[in-house]
Amino acid sequence: MFKDHFHLRGVARVILKRHLVGGAPVTHFSEINAHASQSLVKGRIRGFTLIELIMTIVVVSIVAIPLSLFLGQHVTSVVQSEDYTMAADLARREMERVKNMAYANVVSASFLNYQGYNYDITMTVSFAQGTALTPESLKLVRVDVRKSGSATVIFSLVTYLARNVIYGV
Repeated sequence: MFKDHFHLRGVARVILKRHLVGGAPVTHFSEINAHASQSLVKGRIRGFTLIELIMTIVVVSIVAIPLSLFLGQHVTSVVQSEDYTMAADLARREMERVKNMAYANVVSASFLNYQGYNYDITMTVSFAQGTALTPESLKLVRVDVRKSGSATVIFSLVTYLARNVIYGV
């Protein structure tokens, strides 16, 4: 009689457990083999045919290809969103810096790798009204942010700065 049935594998272990639970202990290994052959279907081991495996691969491929394209598009969107957010933040920083400058010191400038980031900023200043010599003038300040080495503007901000302009007169 088998006292320790943990060394048996597969169908033999299952059959042995069934007999021990059912109350009729298995006394010889040949009885286990007889029970194992009864679990076979018409002499064949149950399993997958080659056609079933190929069909499974085809179905999984049909589902996986569009899913992988969708995930690739999502990753691209995340990277673009990150670039846009960083560019907007850097443009706002530059505009805040301009607001705190004296009117005469606000001039056109370019910054490569702005504040250590991988973005270039171009600040273009032009007179919308008046000139540098007139007592009243209005400056148009435009801040464009690009990825370093790229010509494509990712984000742009525009503001006006006034000197000695009286509104509502």
